[in-house]
Amino acid sequence: MRYALLLLLAFAIPSSPAEAQRSFAQVADRASEIPGDWQRFVAPLFERCEGREARACEARRRRDERTLRTGTWLISVPAAGLVEVGPYEFVREGFVVRVPDLVLRTPNGWLTTAAPEDGVLPVNVLAERFFVVPPDRAERFFGRNDPSRLRLRAVIRMGRAWTAGAQRGVTISVDAIQVYNESTGDVLVDSLSDTAAPPGGAERLAGRMQVWDNTQLREARWRAPDGTPVLFSMRVERGEGETKIPVLLETRGVVANEVVRFMAPCCDASLALIPRGEAGVLVIFTERRPSADNPGRGHVLLLEWRQGRFVERARWEGSNAEAPPSWVTDPNAAVP
Repeated sequence: MRYALLLLLAFAIPSSPAEAQRSFAQVADRASEIPGDWQRFVAPLFERCEGREARACEARRRRDERTLRTGTWLISVPAAGLVEVGPYEFVREGFVVRVPDLVLRTPNGWLTTAAPEDGVLPVNVLAERFFVVPPDRAERFFGRNDPSRLRLRAVIRMGRAWTAGAQRGVTISVDAIQVYNESTGDVLVDSLSDTAAPPGGAERLAGRMQVWDNTQLREARWRAPDGTPVLFSMRVERGEGETKIPVLLETRGVVANEVVRFMAPCCDASLALIPRGEAGVLVIFTERRPSADNPGRGHVLLLEWRQGRFVERARWEGSNAEAPPSWVTDPNAAVP
């Protein structure tokens, strides 16, 4: 391990700013590729030296760590769990291939692109690309580009160490990212040369979001606790007379599944979503907004993600003249 690191240091060339390069390949050419098992290669960042040989072990570990921290490295790993494909967006008709913040686990520590905040790793987007795919070709595209078929390559540099409880990690800065299909050789994402995605796409469900009223339909993306990307969308059906039937849908992959439907007898009905911690979503259906002579009425549904699907945990229906249960207004409240 020590000799591999020292040899690589001799050939490592400090990378120029990524913005000055035009493609992933140009930046990758200036980095040293991590050989063999990358987890063993970065072990000096987390190794603890004990016992009779602790002094010699620590001297070697520090030399190897210094090599890691002064180099620019090209890492190549399977994309499963690190790259999201989809779900299919019916409004824009296509898929986003997205690379969220990287979380690379080793037996003794983590490499992450951001340090934990209040013990939780943030979820941002490092790179993404949108592919316009007609609905009749969506199933084929999704199967062909399943993350299990993809590989992620990144040019990284080691940053500062962090601790969160019993967890230890090191932040990494990313100069460039590439995602390619190992079966076809197609490059799906090149963080330095991809064009901007077309407007009007789904927004991350980070706070209260109104996804339907009489003037708009919106899509919201949410990540389940097990990492599954989920897309919430709406379908509005006609009922009797002027009644509308708003239907909340969730898509994982290509097929949109019905979650819940409501009856909207009034023209000012709406539906909103609120993330509740990491494991659930509140669905808020306003049947009638408050007015001078009416306090308004609505429904609140708590969905929780269990074993790969949504399960209704709690439901409340009432008017603004009534006091709702605490779980409706307090995200930290216990649910009966």
